[in-house]
Amino acid sequence: MRQGLVAASRGYKRVINPIAFIARSFIRKSGRTLPDKTARRTCLDIGAGIAPYEAVLRNAMHVADYIALDIAPSDRTSVVADCGRLPFEDGALDLIVSFDVIQHVPDANLMLNEANRVLKPGRHLLLTYPFLYPECDAQDFRRWTIDGMREMLRANGFETMLEQRRGGPLFALTCWLTWAIQHALPGQRKSWRGDRHWSSIARSGLLAVLTLPTQLLGWVALGLDTILRAEGAYMGACVLARKNNAMAAPQERNHDLH
Repeated sequence: MRQGLVAASRGYKRVINPIAFIARSFIRKSGRTLPDKTARRTCLDIGAGIAPYEAVLRNAMHVADYIALDIAPSDRTSVVADCGRLPFEDGALDLIVSFDVIQHVPDANLMLNEANRVLKPGRHLLLTYPFLYPECDAQDFRRWTIDGMREMLRANGFETMLEQRRGGPLFALTCWLTWAIQHALPGQRKSWRGDRHWSSIARSGLLAVLTLPTQLLGWVALGLDTILRAEGAYMGACVLARKNNAMAAPQERNHDLH
């Protein structure tokens, strides 16, 4: 019964959460952008957690082999490893994705350098990342503007192909409101990896009820932000980048320093 409730909670979040919807939409858009629409790709999901985007990656980006990597195991983890030292040979992968993980990595440049190393020439990296969003419960090191992420990708041997804001100022505000409700209720787990006791399941159910208004408001905010087109204020962004064939990852020497 407990596993059933956990599965129901995960399904509810996939349906109701606008952030998850934006990620799935961007994956589909990226799939239409890639030049080879029929390739059977090997995809590494860095910080995959419970692998919520596996199905859409398989369908939209023609992923045949999906590898869920994280620093700690879950019921969906394929490989347990640090993203700063990926256990793959140079040029082994077709696609790397990572959803709201890079802000939790102490050395984001090292993560991108490793991604560059294990990608085949001309293959792709897809990231989502925060900008105007509160600090998370796990270690949380930084935020990026779209220009800042584009420059960091360029410095690590990637060329930006597609980028998209996650909403605008109104959506950012609704995300803050949801975050405030989540943290006002006692018993917040420090990580999704924490044990699922009946008390935490009950808390998740109560949060689903309490945050439903702000989640629904988030959908309205997304629509209004599309109309208003305000610049400079957004919750975060998504980016699809290509490994630059003309240059090697410039920070390869850092491997000797960590």
